[in-house]
Amino acid sequence: MSGVMLKHLGQNVQTFERNPTAMLQDLGAGIVFGPEAQEYFAKHVKINRRVSVHSHRRQTLDKEGRVIDENDRRQEMVSWDMLYNALRACFDGVKSGYCVVPEAQKGEGEARYLYGRKVIGVRDGGEVVEVEYEDMVGETHKERADLVLAAMGRARRFESCCCGRWRGSMRGMLLGEARATAPLALHVT
Repeated sequence: MSGVMLKHLGQNVQTFERNPTAMLQDLGAGIVFGPEAQEYFAKHVKINRRVSVHSHRRQTLDKEGRVIDENDRRQEMVSWDMLYNALRACFDGVKSGYCVVPEAQKGEGEARYLYGRKVIGVRDGGEVVEVEYEDMVGETHKERADLVLAAMGRARRFESCCCGRWRGSMRGMLLGEARATAPLALHVT
């Protein structure tokens, strides 16, 4: 989501995906599509269809598929596959049966989604951030960046070299000055 927003702000964005396959699938079922996500999609994800569905009841299932909790409340829900494919269509133009790839917007940057790149190090390089990664054959490479956003989950391997741990969201207009100051690396989970 950050990559799509940065691309729309005119930045060139590269996403390093450690998974070697071209598409991530079956990583989850329904996801609550809350007001913040709806606002983000309305602004940044211009596709030819509705992303979410209305839900009037939430059920939690155990490993055997038995209902262990139920509550009645209206929510918007989205599937992982729909979310992933809509974002990829807007980020780097991946075609799928989920939506049409939107036309490029005036002033937007370029985006690349690169598979089989396992980040093994992040270093403050003064004016830039240096990212070290292994490719699919185990060779080590380096890339330089102005901004690094790392979605590392529980691993947190690079936390000591980051300028801070940040959880949450921030309006893009508040990042105006931050974009101009280098180096900046954020640990985003």
